[in-house]
Amino acid sequence: MNEPRKQRDDPLDELLAEARWPELSPESIQRLTGHYRRLRRARLVWRNISIGLAAAAAVALVAGVSLRPMVQSRDVAERPAATAAAERRPVAIRPPEPSPPHVSAGRAPSALEMILFRAQERRQATSLSASGNDPPDRMQVSLDELVANPSADPAPITRSLIGRDDANEAERWLVDAISRESGDRARAALRLLSEVGSARSLPALVAAAKDPALRTAALPGLIRLADERTLAGLVRVEQDRRTRERLLAALLRREMASALPLFLDFVDDPDPQVRHAALAALDAMGDPPVEGLIAMLDAPRMERRFAAARALGRAAEPETLWRILSWVDRPERRREVLVALLASPDPLAQAALARASHHSALAGLIRHLQQTEPIHVVHESVAQPAL
Repeated sequence: MNEPRKQRDDPLDELLAEARWPELSPESIQRLTGHYRRLRRARLVWRNISIGLAAAAAVALVAGVSLRPMVQSRDVAERPAATAAAERRPVAIRPPEPSPPHVSAGRAPSALEMILFRAQERRQATSLSASGNDPPDRMQVSLDELVANPSADPAPITRSLIGRDDANEAERWLVDAISRESGDRARAALRLLSEVGSARSLPALVAAAKDPALRTAALPGLIRLADERTLAGLVRVEQDRRTRERLLAALLRREMASALPLFLDFVDDPDPQVRHAALAALDAMGDPPVEGLIAMLDAPRMERRFAAARALGRAAEPETLWRILSWVDRPERRREVLVALLASPDPLAQAALARASHHSALAGLIRHLQQTEPIHVVHESVAQPAL
């Protein structure tokens, strides 16, 4: 019996095993390797270009949207002052116009290329605008604007300065401008400094106030910045009645504990014009310091107590006058009460004095005070009320 026939493999495998493959030449292998390398490099380059163009387009779009309102707002803010400063500004040399993106001959730029081109134009326009608009230049333009229009309110102009520049830089520039300018330009610089200045500007404002030609322009800054003693010193040398009253009103608005004694010195001043200016400033206050004046009725010095009584009588309303009248029977307050009544223009004070003059203990004191008090109101005779 014959042995079973050994099962053979797949005929295709036998055929492939018997086949003989030709050897590749080194030149063929090199050409094939180079071809695949070039294909891979081209794919990588195209992928990088695509990513870069997409990122550049996104940046250009964001820059265009964010820069447009900034450029528009700067144009609106600077348009009124541009004409005044045109003669002093150096002529800007415009750089060559940007060339359109390179494209091959016979092909129009693509949409992405045009976006990049327009973004480059906007960046150059913004750079040109900023190069001629440095902080000193803007402050010079603001100064020119106020010189050209002296009746303009300086507050909006200075708000624009602070919004663009650091307030300290604007303050330093204006202090220097006051020292180097004169006439209308120095007055305009003082008006701007009065708005933006701090305590560092006070020496410059005080020095300017000594010049009669600059005092009015420096006054708003002094009223805003000066402390109590500085204001009191300015009142002493001021000759204009209205300016003196403004300084005294500013003094009353300072910290009451330190300002009120200084103010009462003017109420007791030997010069009648100074005394009346102090009372006029008190009259102009909507909320006079009544409680502070009442506290001063107990001051150690009699002159200070009498000055407080004069101011209190001048400022007191009927409710406060009734409160003062309740002290007339107190020996330690009697003189101050009568001084306050003599200084008060209120009819209630007139009636109280008429009533008190019938008391022998008070009649002589009232006549003495009427002869010696520097400030009192001469009342017409009225019917005596029942108190």
